[in-house]
Amino acid sequence: MFHYTKNNLSRVMTKINKCHRCGATSYKTVIKRDENGTMMPSGEHQCVGCGLVFTDIDEWRTAPIQKEEIQTEGQDRQ
Repeated sequence: MFHYTKNNLSRVMTKINKCHRCGATSYKTVIKRDENGTMMPSGEHQCVGCGLVFTDIDEWRTAPIQKEEIQTEGQDRQ
């Protein structure tokens, strides 16, 4: 049975909760004007380190797979 301690739980969290591009550990809510001119949260977030704008936390945490990286076995790159 594995027990989390403060030290090893901290290590697990730092690996997961950071920007895949710059390694920053925080992001902020993007505020935009709505159709009435009122400043409101837009549903987007922005990395405080590199400025990456995203709507899903997993977009911030993990690098997207590029189409060039997806190959079937035995297929050569052109």
